[in-house]
Amino acid sequence: MAIDVFYNPIYLKHVYNCTDEVVILFGGAGSGKSQFTIYMLIEKYFLQPNNDKKPEKLLFVRKVARTIKHTLWSPVVEVLKFFDVWGEVKSNETDKTIVDSETGNEIVMVGLDDVDKLKSIHGITKIFIEEADAVSETDILQLKMRMRGEYNGVYQLFLCFNPVADTHFLVGHAEPQYLEEAKRPKNIKGIQYLNENKTAWRITLEDEEGGQSHTTVLNTTYHHNLKLDKGYKTKLKLMAAIDDVYYQVYEKGRWGHIVAGNAYCHQFKESKHVKPTKYTPKQPIHYTLDFNVNPHMTGLCLQMSYENKRYKVRIFKQYALKHPKNEGYHLGASFVADFLDVMVYEVFLYGDASGNNRLGISDSKSLFSDVMKGFGKHQYGVHKRVPNSNPRYDKIAVGAMGRKSFTNAIFSGELGVDVEIDPSCTELIADCRQCTQDANGKLAKPKNKDGYEERGHALQALEYALCHKDFLGSLALLDYIPNK
Repeated sequence: MAIDVFYNPIYLKHVYNCTDEVVILFGGAGSGKSQFTIYMLIEKYFLQPNNDKKPEKLLFVRKVARTIKHTLWSPVVEVLKFFDVWGEVKSNETDKTIVDSETGNEIVMVGLDDVDKLKSIHGITKIFIEEADAVSETDILQLKMRMRGEYNGVYQLFLCFNPVADTHFLVGHAEPQYLEEAKRPKNIKGIQYLNENKTAWRITLEDEEGGQSHTTVLNTTYHHNLKLDKGYKTKLKLMAAIDDVYYQVYEKGRWGHIVAGNAYCHQFKESKHVKPTKYTPKQPIHYTLDFNVNPHMTGLCLQMSYENKRYKVRIFKQYALKHPKNEGYHLGASFVADFLDVMVYEVFLYGDASGNNRLGISDSKSLFSDVMKGFGKHQYGVHKRVPNSNPRYDKIAVGAMGRKSFTNAIFSGELGVDVEIDPSCTELIADCRQCTQDANGKLAKPKNKDGYEERGHALQALEYALCHKDFLGSLALLDYIPNK
């Protein structure tokens, strides 16, 4: 039977013939990653003659032994029946072992809580860890050490898991580029993407003696699984619509971020608010800024419309300008380069009120004056809407909500406002997902070891626009009643 009959194309292309020491398959529910790994290991190794080589011993692992029957044993039996060889192998359901008496190839299933059984297993050539997010980093290192001795093939470790938390140690092994450079493992020599949409990549690692090893990584969702039934897809979409973490992890297949009860933007729901939204030509742009130099200077581009008695705020572009462009001038110049056509219409400028302060530099009066220099001759189409002070947390105006409460009221939709954020606005999305509040209910912006605040800049830029009285700030008045 042709292998492409039961393998999804993305796995067939990037993993089936992979000989790297570690293969990591992570992503959403229903993506077929575990099913593929079981099928492939059985078809390529267990069912193949060893030609006088050392027999293959495949170790299938889960954290807890009692979960093996339904998650590993039953799927393996199903595959062997599919290949019509179940009646030809020796199996022991109690010990969870299957042996091909003709070749000597063997499958052993074990839980990491069964220490004595694990210690007794020798001659392992391939290891598959199902739900690898449930095991510890030490567990994985010790399992890798059990693959040793003479072997004509390639010792390989396969990991499958859902990316439940972006604080998990597996982030550094599977997607180090997700982390800030300072937090990445120091032994990474390079990362090469294997496809255009960057769902497959190869990591090169180098040890202290200069020896190299490689890890192939595939990040997939149920959209990659051509054999998934329609009912399961419907169930996934339903769950994703109810729970935002579920949407992030199990539908999108991306790292989850769970903020315990002190989330700052607690009404933000990625499944609701993040969707493709583009610039509408010949319409005003609201451009709002935050001036922190590190990690970047921040700008957000918004457009607003009023339809069917509801406001729609569309955030369609972000600027996160790092050194050497982390200056006010480049926030202006970058905007002109992208939206020269709108300069003949209207641009409304918002931002951190401290940007009005004098800098004490001979050629720069203030950060906002630097921005205006960046606009160049087009600055005359820019209408500055920057107050003398930033919106307060207790109230943004007399008789009005505070800025955090107002921001969440807008995201909730209760004020008659719908918010759309384009997926390209990654800094803003990360801020809305990850930022927390301090003991006083203000936006918490802890500094990292390098002395700067990593998160919160895009979210603050958004608040400067939302809270302005000429944008949506008038909706914060406590006696405001939205149109129904």
